Amino acid sequence: MTDPTRGEPDEVYRLLPSASETATLRLTNESLAALAQWQLHGDARPLPTGVRAEWYASAGGRRPEFPSGYPGAPVLGARSREALAEEIPSAGELLPVEIDGLEAEEYRLLRVDAVVDCVDAGRSTVRYESTGELERTVLRPEAVPTALPAFRIPQYPTAVHWNGWAARRLRALLGDALETRLVWSPDPAREPHPAPWGF
Repeated sequence: MTDPTRGEPDEVYRLLPSASETATLRLTNESLAALAQWQLHGDARPLPTGVRAEWYASAGGRRPEFPSGYPGAPVLGARSREALAEEIPSAGELLPVEIDGLEAEEYRLLRVDAVVDCVDAGRSTVRYESTGELERTVLRPEAVPTALPAFRIPQYPTAVHWNGWAARRLRALLGDALETRLVWSPDPAREPHPAPWGF
């Protein structure tokens, strides 16, 4: 595992619940819109201090530790927060999650405040101009904020990118319940996921 304190370039991932999970947490349209507006416009929009959500689940579906598949709205269970407890404050703030009208003590949304311009714009390609989603993401290795567990980029601010060491730590904890999609690697032999931001 790359030591995040040494500044060596690491792989970057998108994290989401495994497709095998029978329950996912969906933010309400109002909460998702407020978060996205702040991510897009920064201080020109109110700073989100909490979100509302509801379960989308099959009968008897278990409640996963990493339940949200929204690219810009990672929700962490207690074990995930503990695994990254020392590093999370460097990336952003944990916000309360209200589920079905009640605050859920076991879950917190990680509002990622860190925005780092580390994209190699000349080698990256855009999929959707309206959102900034990149079809092919190429990062400048020396600019990747390796000490952070997660960060956002100004080109696509509504998506959270996870450094490889944090993704591996959560994957080791959660196993197949967590899907990790490779967005970028400093190793040119490593092929990124063909659609890392898709569902």
